[in-house]
Amino acid sequence: MSFSPRPVFQKVELLADLPGKVFSHKTAIYEQHLAPYSTIMDAQIGEGTILGKSYLSRRYADIIRWPIRRLEYSFVLHHALPVLERGRRQKVLGAGCGVTPLPHFFASMDAEVDAVDFDEGVIETLKTARVNEVYGSRVNHQWMDLRRLAFSDSTFDLVTCASVIESLANGDEALVLSELVRVLKPGGTVILTTYVGASDDRLANLKDRKYDEPFHWRTLDGLLAPYVEMLEGGLDSLKILSGLQGGDIERFWTAHRDVGSSWQGIRGYVAMGIVLSKTAQADCAQRAADVHSRSGKSVEGEDRHLESWRSDAADAMLKSQIHRTIELKRALEEKEAVIQEQKRAIEAYKAHMENCQHLQITGQGHVIHRSELSRLVAALKQLFGRKSVRDKGEKRQP
Repeated sequence: MSFSPRPVFQKVELLADLPGKVFSHKTAIYEQHLAPYSTIMDAQIGEGTILGKSYLSRRYADIIRWPIRRLEYSFVLHHALPVLERGRRQKVLGAGCGVTPLPHFFASMDAEVDAVDFDEGVIETLKTARVNEVYGSRVNHQWMDLRRLAFSDSTFDLVTCASVIESLANGDEALVLSELVRVLKPGGTVILTTYVGASDDRLANLKDRKYDEPFHWRTLDGLLAPYVEMLEGGLDSLKILSGLQGGDIERFWTAHRDVGSSWQGIRGYVAMGIVLSKTAQADCAQRAADVHSRSGKSVEGEDRHLESWRSDAADAMLKSQIHRTIELKRALEEKEAVIQEQKRAIEAYKAHMENCQHLQITGQGHVIHRSELSRLVAALKQLFGRKSVRDKGEKRQP
């Protein structure tokens, strides 16, 4: 009898609403491990190096100091360090890496690190700037579509994906999450953070999330539904999001102004931290035996239960793809309608210009056909010529 590994949630945490001392305590791990890399980035900007001249780096030097980002990285580090400290060379994937120095910290912990991003410009910038030499580390940067990762199943001990999935189109985030789970080894850990908005926002009651919008309690429930079976309390554990109000978010940003950042505004979101592990095959076998001893349920029944779970997850992914296809089709139809309207406007303008070639509008609003203009000009010349002769003749009279 074989048992397939499956993902289970270990932790779901709302990263917000922290008073000063608690915030400092929570972000101390960021200050210890990532702040030094931020200092290196500042030096690169000051020296005007290739990395420092990059708009991405200059922008990120501010973003990395945002209070919500310090909380997100602290959450990632807190759950990543136990994996990195297992005493053997760990394989780590940074999904949607951007220009963050986080993968370089992992590499400094003697991990084998792949960092991938779906923006070719980001990867080109990092390679051109020789970012490994800048940080003194070895990270394998690659361009990759996160929806179709070019890695085999069960490759990585640790996968991180910080502040990425909220920037994906509706439906794509579910595909990316399924890929992160696929490439994770049994016993491995996925650490996610994503932006979340207030429950009193007008978008909070929508079941579909638009591109580049934070998640709300409904849309995050929908994303995590295939994976939450083993999460204590199930989807009820996400109820904390349903009580998140706009005032809570404003107070968070007001209380934790960006230290050293030139941007001091208030964003319309906070963040959620999520830890997902993949049970080892032995763990699944033990769980099946436990179920059998407690309830008399057969091991075969447990295996069928796992198959049912995988089927439900596959159905959820398929529904996401279908929804995405319908959304794209609707967008294409709307674009086609706009194009047709523009074509009609162009044809109408052409017809107007064609008509204008035959008409001349006078100052009094009278319309004269151009074909008549030459005859009219000749008549006017003749008229004014006669008046001029008559005036001269009158002047010669005594």
